[in-house]
Amino acid sequence: MATAKDAEILDAAARSGACVVTMDADFHGLLAISGVDRPSVIRLRIQSMKAREFADLLLRLAPQFERSASSGALITIDERTVRIRPLPLTRNSKVVPP
Repeated sequence: MATAKDAEILDAAARSGACVVTMDADFHGLLAISGVDRPSVIRLRIQSMKAREFADLLLRLAPQFERSASSGALITIDERTVRIRPLPLTRNSKVVPP
């Protein structure tokens, strides 16, 4: 799916029950606009991270977001925090503490 458009990736993930993991902010924006409750998207906001480090970080942090990811959420991971916003987003959506 490396050449697929973002909307196609989201559709495929929603149909298969997968979660999208990305460094691209566009996925969060598309889900915010669409009002859907799936798929979950995990966005990493840490630059220059190698694939193995990325995988290790996800495995280490998974207990914090696993339940939310399985029920539909936008998850943002940066150097200090894990932010979780349940889907679908509403005007009053708030960040859920980890």
